[in-house]
Amino acid sequence: MLLLFLAGVLLVFLVSALLQLLRLNPAGQKLLLIGIIFGVSLVIWIRLITLAAVIVMSRAGPVAAIRLAWELSAGAFWRILACVLIYSIGAQVVVLASTFALGAIFVLTCSAIGAPALGPVLSLTYASLASAAFWAGFHVLAASLYRQLGGSIRGV
Repeated sequence: MLLLFLAGVLLVFLVSALLQLLRLNPAGQKLLLIGIIFGVSLVIWIRLITLAAVIVMSRAGPVAAIRLAWELSAGAFWRILACVLIYSIGAQVVVLASTFALGAIFVLTCSAIGAPALGPVLSLTYASLASAAFWAGFHVLAASLYRQLGGSIRGV
């Protein structure tokens, strides 16, 4: 990941130097740079979403694992993006709705029994657990994407 971060920083410097040549106003340059950074980061993230599974299953080195994960997701960018978006939106709706509903119940119930300070603590504890469940599900999704994209149980 450090190698990818350094490549991203180098890309940002290169793009910002090229944007200086376009003679845009400073606000336009910043907006364009932010869009390019966001777009490139999204593409890299989606293409390397199976990187953890590749590292675990193939026992490859860092550069080889990045190459294998990149090759594994070749031609499947839009399908992976759709899976990630559907899961993220659906799971976040469930997490937020249950957090708000149970948080209100916790606060009202604890206030009714005479422990008003306990309600927010229980609400935040549930919110943390729900967030952890979301990310656990996301990692299961990434592992299933690895399997569906052709990764074998013994490695790529």
